[in-house]
Amino acid sequence: MGFVKNSLYTLISNIIIICIGFFTSWVISRTLGAELQGVYNLAILIPNLMYNFLNFGQDTSTMFFLSNKTINKSDLIDNMIPVSIFYTIISTLLGTLFIFLLKDSMFTEVSNNTLIFALIISPLTFLNNNLTAVLKSEGEFFSVNKVQVINKIIYFLICTILFFIVDVNIVIFANIIILSISIISLWKKIGIKSIRIKFNKEYQKKNISYGFKSYLANMITFLNYRLDTFIIKALSKSTMAVGQYGVSVTLAEQVWVFASAISSVMFPYITSIENDEDKSKVTSLTFKIVMVVTFMAIIVLFFASNLIRFVYGEDYYGSIIPLKILLIGVFSLSLGKILANDIASRGKPELNALSNLMGLLVNVIFNILLIPRFGIAGAAMATSISYTLTSSIFLISFIKLTGLTLKELLVFNKEERVVITIFIKEVLSKHK
Repeated sequence: MGFVKNSLYTLISNIIIICIGFFTSWVISRTLGAELQGVYNLAILIPNLMYNFLNFGQDTSTMFFLSNKTINKSDLIDNMIPVSIFYTIISTLLGTLFIFLLKDSMFTEVSNNTLIFALIISPLTFLNNNLTAVLKSEGEFFSVNKVQVINKIIYFLICTILFFIVDVNIVIFANIIILSISIISLWKKIGIKSIRIKFNKEYQKKNISYGFKSYLANMITFLNYRLDTFIIKALSKSTMAVGQYGVSVTLAEQVWVFASAISSVMFPYITSIENDEDKSKVTSLTFKIVMVVTFMAIIVLFFASNLIRFVYGEDYYGSIIPLKILLIGVFSLSLGKILANDIASRGKPELNALSNLMGLLVNVIFNILLIPRFGIAGAAMATSISYTLTSSIFLISFIKLTGLTLKELLVFNKEERVVITIFIKEVLSKHK
């Protein structure tokens, strides 16, 4: 199945996921309220933090090495099992330590049982993402998307229990269930019939060598995305502010659906292309399409944001202004994601790490300066400034690597217009 078809399937699936996710978000936010929403956001920060700090880019390197035929699938799966077991032990121990160290300063409103329960999410996420990477490297995006859509439906159904029992642990339980179902489904689709716990030392060296560079970029990216939540809690001492800001972030990040859909298909596809000029052509066309579609989505969401207080309730009135501010940065990073995937596919993920590090430093500085004065709107300003800077550095790195000019990247050329016209005609002819 080709790049365009995979991108379309992934995009359609992600649009369905967004629709289901919106209703799920509405259920969670409406039933929990801003205060408990903040408690939930804080609880899942720890497993997410553990995953991003301890995965060492295993999923990215899995996709990279399977796509370029460095290792066969069977050997990779055998190696994945002991690595996953080791990850589970370390993430649980460090997560527990992290909870008790920060309990009195960051998690006073969250019970120890909830925090410990949430740690189960981390090892499940690790195994799920690695199995997903195996299927993506084989071009099995339809299967991956199908699993994700079904999981979102199950997640929504479990969360409806909140109408009867208002408890943050129910939402955490829903996360654990869908990750478990996803792992079983992916396992079957990959066709794993027997397991040999076999640690491949030589492959793991390559895995860590490449994966660590991606890991640094991804870890810094995560901090860039979520560190503001810690800072908001530390400076404002308000769980409600965390909940309101969490809704703003969740809605704003829906704009990334198109960029994320194409990026997930793009990385293994471009990695398999040997000619650098062909890689640049694919990325250039993809960048332009994402730019146009994302801009349209931003405009729609900007005006729709005024409906938050009616849809989510008065508790979330404070989410409107931060959402509008975040859209600026989200648009910038939507384009940056496309360029970052191209850079990583050329074996230069360390450039992405540097870009993300600069963005993170700016994010922290501006959060500390702006949150005391503007509250969560200040956090949104800091994030948008950070995202825009990060994407600008991605752009500079990409132009230096490829030799393309800014005009070539931003303006559709004749060949690209022909490709788009032919594609649109083919799509329309299939639906007549």
